[in-house]
Amino acid sequence: MTMIDGSVEEDNEYNQADKKKRVIRLIFILLLVAAVLIEGYYIIVLRDNITKRKKEAKDISIQMQFLKNERDKLAEELASIEKLAGENRDGDTSHR
Repeated sequence: MTMIDGSVEEDNEYNQADKKKRVIRLIFILLLVAAVLIEGYYIIVLRDNITKRKKEAKDISIQMQFLKNERDKLAEELASIEKLAGENRDGDTSHR
């Protein structure tokens, strides 16, 4: 309280405590804002990783489909070669 004779000690103590509370609140708010920003950055990084992994999985899927098609073609060619070779399937080509 301010007294008529000019004593302001109680006001100074109140203001000091009030300033400390304000500073603590401000620091707390800044920490919360920093935490939210860090989480946002982390989410962006995770999204980027997920996008890359999806692309890699898609590329692998395409490669697997291509290899499956190649395997089927080779199996057909092998079957036609075996058909042309006849019943001699022991691998000895000197008797042909």
